Amino acid sequence: MSEQGFTMEEAFEREFQATIPRYLSKPGVNVDLQLRHKETDEVMRFAAAFPEQFENWKTIQSLPDRRGLIYSILDSFMGNDLKLWQIVQRFTDDRYPQRALEIANAHADENDKYSADYWAAVAKAHFILKPIIPKRTNAPITPWYSMPEMLVQRSYVPMCCI
Repeated sequence: MSEQGFTMEEAFEREFQATIPRYLSKPGVNVDLQLRHKETDEVMRFAAAFPEQFENWKTIQSLPDRRGLIYSILDSFMGNDLKLWQIVQRFTDDRYPQRALEIANAHADENDKYSADYWAAVAKAHFILKPIIPKRTNAPITPWYSMPEMLVQRSYVPMCCI
């Protein structure tokens, strides 16, 4: 049982469903995604559909790291359907703003250059990369992304971004 009284499978299911609108950059949208077994067409829980990732999820303490794991699962079957601005948002939200900007610069087309969503996503990534200015004037300036606790290695990029 989890701290909220749910089984681990139920907690994974709830967290997975709660992460989908964030992944799509559409807060408040009720997606209610259901996966079906290929052979029986029965509705499956996410823990049964992704057992290896579920076992890994159970060991992760940090919500952003658990969300990143769910993002990688969603990338495998939804990543190619995202618009460029959503991909930029996805990587920024997953604590990879530099990668988000690289993708934005490499894949922007004329339509993106006239999209408010695209520019908002790019601005958010730039804002996060801005160095933190300490209150003391003699303290060094440290960008948040260079802090050791923020460095996490993940390498999955949706096929549309390669």
